Amino acid sequence: MTNVLLDTNVLIYSINLDSDYYDGARTIMRNPEYRQFITTKNICEFVSSVTRMNLLPYKEIMKFVEMCGNSFHILFPDKGSYRILLSLLEKYNPMKNKVFDFEIISIMLANGITRIATFNEKDFEGIQGIEIVH
Repeated sequence: MTNVLLDTNVLIYSINLDSDYYDGARTIMRNPEYRQFITTKNICEFVSSVTRMNLLPYKEIMKFVEMCGNSFHILFPDKGSYRILLSLLEKYNPMKNKVFDFEIISIMLANGITRIATFNEKDFEGIQGIEIVH
């Protein structure tokens, strides 16, 4: 089994029937070859985005979040991820919302995960030590 962190966009597309990425997101989330992880940051980004886009009623959002907690391994920031985050910020100098991607990367790397499933490849291109998967 391959350890893969699911980027927030995979979660969002998996509930958005109108998205061109809906089927792809569902395929990723159901891939039996992947041991799937998310971070608490992904959960916060998911809730923020889905409420902003008004995709689901809040009760349905919370049901989905609970399903994620039951289906995926949840990773939390710690001192190790904090040190990695500082190193990544110094090395790549991300600006604006891109900083949040680096927080997610730091948490996955601190937990020995190097693969991320995403449809926003440009958010992670050029970052050493990670691999983008679909």
